[in-house]
Amino acid sequence: FTREENVSYPDFRVTTERQDGVWVHVVNNPRLKDVFSVPEIDAAVEKLLCDVKPDVVHIGHLNHLSMTLVEKIKQQGIPILFTLHDFWLLCPRGQFLKVGACQGEPYRLCDKANAKICSKDCYSRYWTGLSECFADDEAYWERWVEKRLSLSQKVLESVDLFHAPSRQLLKRFEAGYPGFSDKCFYLDYGFRRRPLRRRVRIPEDKFVFGYIGTPIPAK
Repeated sequence: FTREENVSYPDFRVTTERQDGVWVHVVNNPRLKDVFSVPEIDAAVEKLLCDVKPDVVHIGHLNHLSMTLVEKIKQQGIPILFTLHDFWLLCPRGQFLKVGACQGEPYRLCDKANAKICSKDCYSRYWTGLSECFADDEAYWERWVEKRLSLSQKVLESVDLFHAPSRQLLKRFEAGYPGFSDKCFYLDYGFRRRPLRRRVRIPEDKFVFGYIGTPIPAK
């Protein structure tokens, strides 16, 4: 179950297609992709669970979907495995990088999510900019972050087993969520190294670095 973001199609339209022998169910979510709870997506997942009746659900990410769909899975008594790819369940932005108005170094590292600090350091870019509204702006985003972190806590409690492909990722979650180590295991991403065994590097004056990924500061 995944998403697309096509503004030409109706919101929450669900299509099904077969890719490499796997049935893929795609929900369209072009306008509410930054909303962390979407009832229409929860309902689509609930219907799919009733139709497919899976023995286990493996979650790769909930970003641009809905955090509350985990509750729908738990209600049906289905075990959940969650692979962690970033800090999204501990940090509303997922990266532990401060992205608000910057005085000095941009994209400063963050140690821990805190509603009041997040409101100023990350979400002040959404404030009105009017000095007489600063207190209201700060309070609004502080409540927003608090609710987001509260839902994250429910997800952390509901998931049966977490897979961390990075020891650093595992360490940060253990520090951020008490009891996390009891239901998490470390396993690196799988890579087929056989094709590289006979590879011979040719010495060069310049070091060439290849990168595949999204060109964002966190990367």
